[in-house]
Amino acid sequence: MSSSQPILFLDLHGVLVQTPQILEDYRRITVQHQIDHFQLAEDDAMNRYDHAMEMWEKKAFGYLRNPSKKKVGPEFLDFLEWCDKLFPKYLYEGMEINQECPDLRTRPFEYKVASQIEALYPEVLSTLAHLKEHGYRMYVASSSHSSHIEGIVEANGLDDYIDGIFGFDTVAATKHTMKYYKDMISQTEAEAQYCFMIGNSMHEVLKPRKLGMRTIHINRERKVPHNVRKLADRSLNDLTSLPIHLDSIPITM
Repeated sequence: MSSSQPILFLDLHGVLVQTPQILEDYRRITVQHQIDHFQLAEDDAMNRYDHAMEMWEKKAFGYLRNPSKKKVGPEFLDFLEWCDKLFPKYLYEGMEINQECPDLRTRPFEYKVASQIEALYPEVLSTLAHLKEHGYRMYVASSSHSSHIEGIVEANGLDDYIDGIFGFDTVAATKHTMKYYKDMISQTEAEAQYCFMIGNSMHEVLKPRKLGMRTIHINRERKVPHNVRKLADRSLNDLTSLPIHLDSIPITM
């Protein structure tokens, strides 16, 4: 049965948490882990991290930008799982991984790192607390893997306000695709017109609108063209005034 209760789907990076801080801390924690467990020199550890990240981005973004490649379904999930194994492959290339470091090539390590990173924007917790008090159901909607999302949610105290998460592995798609938003609505047993997508990318404005969702663009990073931002129901600089704007956007039946 579908629900008419208002539901908010909030992007993670650039909306709830600061992307540059995430990247900086992820690098710092991972480099320190290599130094502590493998006695690497700091320069060697940093070079390994930067090389592994460069190779991962080359493979991942090359796939996503290739129009002939599928971006949904089992084939896509298999690719992403394979691609994510490239990062530790290059990070620990030529090194012997012993029993003291059993999680380096697995998702638990991604969660372990993410759960140490605090990077919330200042107004996020007070805004989410207000929305929770007023009956909104809220979900984190990200193209990251759920292990990363869960770690960030836990580290930043978001689990007190969030009803659930969506990652590429929970819907077998990224937010570049319509499938992501369709599955999100279906899994929450919602009606599209009662759903808000709150994000900072072009995809998070254009695709949800096609399904009848309402969209709010968060313009912190100034990366979406003005003509696209105008298509969103609202474009805000941050989440401070979000509760007021949610009440002012009419439902389109």
